[in-house]
Amino acid sequence: MLRIMNFGNPQRIGLALGLALLIFVILWRSCTLNTSPNGQITVAYDSSSIPPARGQEKNIQAFIDEILFRIASQAHFEIRVVSPGNYNLFNGLDSRIFDAIVSTRIPDIFSAPKYSFSQPLYKTGSVLIVANTSPIKSLDDLSGKRLGMQRGSSTTFNLLRDRPAIAITPFDNLTTGVDDLIRGRFDALVMDQLTAYALLEGYFGGQIKVVSSPLTNDGIRLVMLRNETQVQKFDNAIDELKKSGVYGELLKKWGLRNPDILP
Repeated sequence: MLRIMNFGNPQRIGLALGLALLIFVILWRSCTLNTSPNGQITVAYDSSSIPPARGQEKNIQAFIDEILFRIASQAHFEIRVVSPGNYNLFNGLDSRIFDAIVSTRIPDIFSAPKYSFSQPLYKTGSVLIVANTSPIKSLDDLSGKRLGMQRGSSTTFNLLRDRPAIAITPFDNLTTGVDDLIRGRFDALVMDQLTAYALLEGYFGGQIKVVSSPLTNDGIRLVMLRNETQVQKFDNAIDELKKSGVYGELLKKWGLRNPDILP
């Protein structure tokens, strides 16, 4: 017996077909993602991927654009950088609309089961700052001394929680905190490296110095749904770019410091 099915309103038919197509595309991408070593990877990022950088945001964005394509060339795959549009970056990643995203999210025990994180494309972690005449060279020299840190800096607090001999004092105003360092009210400060070097090259030049590479794991990274094999390719490519000197050349090209090399 032939049964004639009535689908009703043509608009509903169009909506149903559109939804079915969207589901098919998502399922197809989930099955085919990274099956070819030379396949194309879609990477999304937006302004939230770049931390506040005291006027260097565009330089960092240009550096990230170029380093992504250098990574792709080094690892022998194609890369397509896109804007997420109306999508939240992680929602788009979770839905497999993007293969990877650029993010400042820090790897932790909560995200590790779901996501794979590359090593930082660019480190933004906290560094140690002292007065220019200070003999202090590391956190190990701060036992029994006063360390200032900006209020609400949880990452830095986690770094120092196992050093009870250091007297941690929060400050609210950055300029006041640095001024107190110069006047001897603090023995050292910790702050993100972007801010630290901006101060070093600005008003406080010649009065303060950075004495450490980044002490925390903050940085701009590539993030994928759990895929350690692909992320290892990213990391290997970054290592090769650093080893060859290309990474350092790109930093200089875009007016950025290498935070692992002290001035």
